[in-house]
Amino acid sequence: DLDNGTVKEEVIKIAKYFRNHHLPNAWYKEEGGKQLSLPIDVRWNSVTDCLQAYVDNWTILVKVVESHRDKIDTKISDMVLDISLKRRAEDYLEKMKPISVALDKLQADKCCISDAVGIWKDLEENIPITAQEENIPITAQDKLKKRCETALIPAHLLAHILDPRHVN
Repeated sequence: DLDNGTVKEEVIKIAKYFRNHHLPNAWYKEEGGKQLSLPIDVRWNSVTDCLQAYVDNWTILVKVVESHRDKIDTKISDMVLDISLKRRAEDYLEKMKPISVALDKLQADKCCISDAVGIWKDLEENIPITAQEENIPITAQDKLKKRCETALIPAHLLAHILDPRHVN
């Protein structure tokens, strides 16, 4: 529901270029750049990791592109220097961060069925964004509520009520 394919695709192109081309990769590492990660379909948080690595290392990418402009692909150079791409990546990352945190909590070794209710509630409070669905404005919170109603069954709610850790 929150996927911004164009931003993700451009960031992936940049990461692949710097990963797969020897000299740009060497220049990037020489400047102190950290590993740029690529999203993996079966690892839900990998998109967040990819965006975070891009945003964190953007200044290094710009420095490398500026220093070696004549040796770096012009399409990649233009994407790296596009400040609007960086801003859109930051916005997308901001949207994805609460979901990533919730997934980490739900996938933790010590997560119980009763914890799911609180995690979904926290997620609802941390998604202040809007999205489009069939040209009708609908908030991401509304979409999240629908997903929550699907994911949380009465057993989750009962476990939450009965768990002494969740008594207010």
